[in-house]
Amino acid sequence: MVPTNPLDPDPARILESRQVFDSLAEGDWAYIRREENVWEQLFNLRDDPKQLHNLAADPALQPRLEQMRESLHQLTGGPLTRERLNP
Repeated sequence: MVPTNPLDPDPARILESRQVFDSLAEGDWAYIRREENVWEQLFNLRDDPKQLHNLAADPALQPRLEQMRESLHQLTGGPLTRERLNP
């Protein structure tokens, strides 16, 4: 959930210039979220195993998107922000 840099493993600099992403895979679905300037991706892994077609904007899949958001929120206890990860 937190990006790391193997070339610069200093934990004090982990979040300096990186976006925080979190993701969740549930059944045939994968959900990826960036908290800053909220950006989301939703993929059906059965139909699109290479995750080439983002379905997050598909009106028919909004209930699935909401369910994935809620599942991720429950797992992480809320949005993963820089301030939360690097107090």
